[in-house]
Amino acid sequence: MQSKDIPSIINYIIKLSNFLEKILKLFLILIVSVMTVIVISNVLARNLINYSPYWADEISRYLMIYMIYFGAAVALKNEELVGVNFFLKKVPAIVMKVMTFIALICIFFFNSYIFYHSVFLIRGMVDSGHLSAQLMIPMWIIYLVIPVGFLFLSFFTITLLLEKIYGFRDWTVKLAEQESLIEGGEK
Repeated sequence: MQSKDIPSIINYIIKLSNFLEKILKLFLILIVSVMTVIVISNVLARNLINYSPYWADEISRYLMIYMIYFGAAVALKNEELVGVNFFLKKVPAIVMKVMTFIALICIFFFNSYIFYHSVFLIRGMVDSGHLSAQLMIPMWIIYLVIPVGFLFLSFFTITLLLEKIYGFRDWTVKLAEQESLIEGGEK
């Protein structure tokens, strides 16, 4: 499909999606790096000088939570989330397209539902004033990853759907690639 055939708003959404994916990937690299340094330093300090910083465990846990939510968004964007393809292999291509479309719509509504309700969770956390046990930071900062993560998931689901509808992505490519990887073949 020619880019002139695609509405400019769709091109903008896809470009924004690609930019956000790059930002999330950089953030994930930073999170993994910081978490690795903290965990290794904590283990070395505990074994060599018999001292363990009180904050190392808690901050590592919170970084892992952020990594999971943002990693899930990037994986969704790249169609790398775990899925059940057993039935998709056995149906005609048009049925696969319809099933994929319905699945993406359901994923979008689920993500949007969680995003909507997590906003109320954050408001409650701000009002309650709860602090983390060791770092003494407001817990709403930790819980903020839920609406932000599900907002990314919702946005990337819509982007993926638009890319499939406008022909930027094949409806069946990932299925064939996964099948080949499972069987040990080349892409």
